[in-house]
Amino acid sequence: AKYPEHCASRFAEFGNSDTRPQDEYATQSMVLMTGNSYRKVPPSISPYTGMTRTHEWTFFVQSSRQDLIEQVDVILHPTFRQDRLVVLKEPPFTTTHLGWGYFTIFAGITLKEGWEWVDEERVVDSDASKGRLRDRLPVEWLLDFGGNGGQRNRLVKFRKVERNQEEEQTVAVEDEDLDLGALAELMSAAEIAQLREVRRYKKAREERPQ
Repeated sequence: AKYPEHCASRFAEFGNSDTRPQDEYATQSMVLMTGNSYRKVPPSISPYTGMTRTHEWTFFVQSSRQDLIEQVDVILHPTFRQDRLVVLKEPPFTTTHLGWGYFTIFAGITLKEGWEWVDEERVVDSDASKGRLRDRLPVEWLLDFGGNGGQRNRLVKFRKVERNQEEEQTVAVEDEDLDLGALAELMSAAEIAQLREVRRYKKAREERPQ
């Protein structure tokens, strides 16, 4: 099988999960599919690590409500020094790389403004560029190098944010600095370590002389 070409048929297995409710603010469900495609490639040497790369993989995030996904932030293994943090801002939400081994990918999925996740794992932090809170759903995926790759389907809940709640969120961004310490209670130790490393790397790049 090829991924994510068969998303529509896999979504159908969950039934009509994206039926719009009569109450526009009611909790709804969508099917979220994460995974990777894979193929073996001729050996090449990484210019950054000197390792021999023989694997080409594409990580993807697909949804039965793709129209509501604003962006996907992907954190790769520390050996991906030049593109450790990948920001995907439009569908299809995919990123392709060469590597020498498998590892766990961490990603955060952000809904478009006016929508929020209904999930105990959601992480809320500030989006200074837009003056609002950013509601992200964290996901993890262990790369699959068997066959053509693999995928996992998950039913997740979300809802539309009422207008007065959106206004409160905007004020919260102005009045409160949501730093890593505040997020620590909502994130696993591995996610915190990954985020700290990415921030250090981005800061080093910004301070590097042009």
